[in-house]
Amino acid sequence: MNKLLSATHRFQGYTVIEVMVYIAIVVIVIVFVTLSMVQMTKPIVHLSNTQRVNEVGEYVMDRIVRELRRGVVIDSFSAGNTAITYKIPLTFAERVKKDGAVAHWNFEETTGSTLVDKIGSVHGTIYNDPEQGSTAVVGNGYVFDGGSDGSKDYVQLPNNVFNAHNQGAVEVIAKLDSTATNINSIFAFALGSGPQPTILHTTFKSINGNMRPAMYKTAEVIGNNSDYLLDTFYHIVYDYVSPNTNKIYVNGVEVPLTLNATTGGWFNAASNNGSQYYGIGVKVTGTTPGSLYEAFKGTVDELALYSTFTGSHDAAFWKNHYDAAWGIDNENNVKQMSISYDTNSNRVKFIDDGSESYLSNEKVKISALTLTPIVRDSTNIGAQIVISVVAGEGTPAEVSKTFQTAVMLRNPTI
Repeated sequence: MNKLLSATHRFQGYTVIEVMVYIAIVVIVIVFVTLSMVQMTKPIVHLSNTQRVNEVGEYVMDRIVRELRRGVVIDSFSAGNTAITYKIPLTFAERVKKDGAVAHWNFEETTGSTLVDKIGSVHGTIYNDPEQGSTAVVGNGYVFDGGSDGSKDYVQLPNNVFNAHNQGAVEVIAKLDSTATNINSIFAFALGSGPQPTILHTTFKSINGNMRPAMYKTAEVIGNNSDYLLDTFYHIVYDYVSPNTNKIYVNGVEVPLTLNATTGGWFNAASNNGSQYYGIGVKVTGTTPGSLYEAFKGTVDELALYSTFTGSHDAAFWKNHYDAAWGIDNENNVKQMSISYDTNSNRVKFIDDGSESYLSNEKVKISALTLTPIVRDSTNIGAQIVISVVAGEGTPAEVSKTFQTAVMLRNPTI
């Protein structure tokens, strides 16, 4: 009588289970290869002219609407135009770069140990974990805890990165913690291979129990205006105008000074005779991270350094920066923009502060663009946007379509 083969019965040296596994693997491989071949032989799906027209028309319309909603100040706009010229406010970062900053740190990082320079390559190394990602005026900021020696939060910049100059400025947006006292260092610069007097020091200093902005080079200068509120953001500029002239601006207003106002120059060539050391959030007295004290307790939002300027840097100059940071309308804080229809190439052209870009598609022609103003009152202006798009022009499969929408524009009274 025949018996079923047992699981351990061997067939040419293999058990029944082993044979079944091998067969299953072969079947799986055959199925996979067959499906792959079917997929490879599937016909390529071509977009119809209708699909092309819809995709291009919707994309171009969306781009124009997004551009016009970026905070618009109307400059040139009349009925039936194929172009609109307008202005949008500069961001703080754009303002800083436009005015010649040599370095700008925006403290936007939320993780990691590197503070990134947004203009050059002077990236800082973060020590002792200041709180990152704290809400500030322009995006985020770092919260420095002003801790005891050895545990202070601070940022060390690379040595010897700035050339010597006799003028320059430190621009900062920051706020002191509600419990800050004594001296709170924002940015400091020292020379030499060992402990040296700090060459440049920008800070808040307690005077009779009240905090005021102060700067130090070869002597000390203190802002002798109203006392400042703790836990409140300020835009402060420590301006080393020349070796014998120094100024402090707060929120775009020059403040009177007390004590000795002759502090010497910015990274002064005469004193630039050794290695340079820089610290953010602490005072440095030599090689960092060596002697660190007078730590900052509060939030630093933005910090920029200048060694040259594109023009005069008076109160009006710094007021532009304050307005850009706080989003205050200012006719000096705008850049020129335009959207137009290029009839020669059938493309939509965008100009962003002199930089040109185009929207086009080799298979689809943008045959017309019309922008018509909608005026409700002097500060409430809109645009009716009409785009004509055609695909397969001159062929039996030609498809054309008109897209239109209306968008209200921001038109501040500046």
